[in-house]
Amino acid sequence: MNPEYRRLLPILLLLLTGGLQVFAFNVHDQIISPAQKLKGAPYSFGDEGPRAFDCSGLVYYLYKPYIPSIPRTSRDYRNFGSPVDSEELLPGDLLLFATTNNRGIVSHVAIYIGQESVIHAVSNGPETGVIISRIDSGYWRRTFHSARRVFDESLQNTDREQTSIEFERGLYTGPLKNGEPSGTGTMRLKNGDTYQGEFRDGLFHGQGTYTWSSGKSYTGRFEKGEILETSKQGGESETYMEKKDSPWETWDGEVYGDFKEWREQEESAFEAFKARDKAGTAGNMPR
Repeated sequence: MNPEYRRLLPILLLLLTGGLQVFAFNVHDQIISPAQKLKGAPYSFGDEGPRAFDCSGLVYYLYKPYIPSIPRTSRDYRNFGSPVDSEELLPGDLLLFATTNNRGIVSHVAIYIGQESVIHAVSNGPETGVIISRIDSGYWRRTFHSARRVFDESLQNTDREQTSIEFERGLYTGPLKNGEPSGTGTMRLKNGDTYQGEFRDGLFHGQGTYTWSSGKSYTGRFEKGEILETSKQGGESETYMEKKDSPWETWDGEVYGDFKEWREQEESAFEAFKARDKAGTAGNMPR
């Protein structure tokens, strides 16, 4: 097992009031729910909470109580934890992005929360501060670098019989399986539409009712998020889940994340190296 996993504090047995109790760590309760309460906090370079954050500061604030050696800059996550395929993501995994003009350098980190959504602290762009974004929207899809798993998979059980969680598309209420809407639930979409019915793997799947904000509705079968019988809902044929209306779809600037902090650290290290070199004690340039 990765030595980082052995350091997870929630696995420790705690002696409380004379009795032995086990603190059961769960990514949903200890990471995702607290992160959602921080939504709307402003971005502030170099801050790690609790009122403002930069991108790695948000991760540091949420993860450090459980992983004391968690890195403080996004670039250092490249070799932290273990790699995970983008098709195998679990809530609590960390997604790395190369968002500056140097697309080979990791400059931004985000927390995966399920349903193709991440929560992260964003420095600039069409939305800033602690926000929830879809990773399949244009900008984040183009700048995606890699994903890392920093918790043992056994600790990432996010099954819930009943909960409420905000994804990028809207607020879901119902059961979760592996962090994704599954079973019978309700989703109030942020454009005013509502879906009530069956979910599978985070998508509308099975029997359900979709009501558009216009008042029109469709009751019937859904498959992988799409309506099967498009002739029975008064001309409407698309759900909000299928629309590409994120402001990140077309934006093509640079999100600095904590890249500025890394760059300043590198410049500081280089200046120290030059001073040592002048004194004849330089050795190797730190990396």
